[in-house]
Amino acid sequence: MNKRLTVILFLFILSTSALAQSRFSLEAGLVSSNYFGKSGGLGLYTAEKWGLRTGLGADSRIGNHLSLQYGALYVMNGYRQNTVKGDLDFALSTINIPINLVYKFDKPTGNRLYVGAGPYMGFNMFGEKTYTPIDSAAYSWQVDVGDDPRDDIKLFDLGIGLTAGYELKKGWFFHFFYQTGILNMSTNGDSKNILNNKNSGISVGYLFGTGRQRKNNNSAGGFRNNGLEM
Repeated sequence: MNKRLTVILFLFILSTSALAQSRFSLEAGLVSSNYFGKSGGLGLYTAEKWGLRTGLGADSRIGNHLSLQYGALYVMNGYRQNTVKGDLDFALSTINIPINLVYKFDKPTGNRLYVGAGPYMGFNMFGEKTYTPIDSAAYSWQVDVGDDPRDDIKLFDLGIGLTAGYELKKGWFFHFFYQTGILNMSTNGDSKNILNNKNSGISVGYLFGTGRQRKNNNSAGGFRNNGLEM
């Protein structure tokens, strides 16, 4: 089912990009991630972990105010646990694919505030656990990613996200984001073993092709002023 959903979303993005006016972007920022849930029926007491979030994106214009924003981003996910015997650092490298339907205020030729929401897909690649006992040196071992009950975390994640940002007419933008997973990432998932991902942060980026879009918008406005409808 997860593979089918991935294919459907990918084809939807391709078809939208072909029909809409698209611009591509580079972005980088910081993400605060954490995992919540239960282990053996007991609540997990975890702390947030900060990491890097960077990658490629696209903005496909649907109308004067609606756009479809999506991308492929490298995200450093994870969490921290502090206990009386030592500290655990769980670091996980993930490919994150957000897909947001965005509403942009004001005119296409100016600076614009925007808000949006939509699903995201996550693909966990690899990771590392580091444990630091209070009375000895730290040691690390690999995180096992997969669907086997012996693995540490599942490969595929799915959830919903929110975004809000500000886009400058020169192409620069920044935005805040929040994502929460809806799948149980525990490989022994049941009512007593639950693991859900949540992350939030801020990114700064640049949209390429902004000048061309502004030129097209101005040309369209000129035709309307001459009495021709576009």
